[in-house]
Amino acid sequence: MKSYVIDEGDMQAENQPGLITIVVKISGIVYSNVTSLKMDPQIPFNLFCNLIKETMFSSIDQKNADTNFEYFKQGEVILEREQRSLLDLGFKSRDVLEIKFKLKGG
Repeated sequence: MKSYVIDEGDMQAENQPGLITIVVKISGIVYSNVTSLKMDPQIPFNLFCNLIKETMFSSIDQKNADTNFEYFKQGEVILEREQRSLLDLGFKSRDVLEIKFKLKGG
């Protein structure tokens, strides 16, 4: 299985051949976060979503989070089950992925 990178370090993705930086903006009613992740652009979008949820949402009790996260690139919805790679979806370094979610009962 191919490995992918999530790196929030200070090194620029442009200095790491083959990686791009994706700016991830996450927002909910009581939670928001903006971070940059260095990723292999060949990662399938659905796997990228799983990696984000595993790392970025570790502080949120998954039982309280709505399972329907919404993903947007330049205002267009990308479905979480999308299997095309970031590259195939047109992601370039410094592109923004917005993620919106609701907590149950919110």
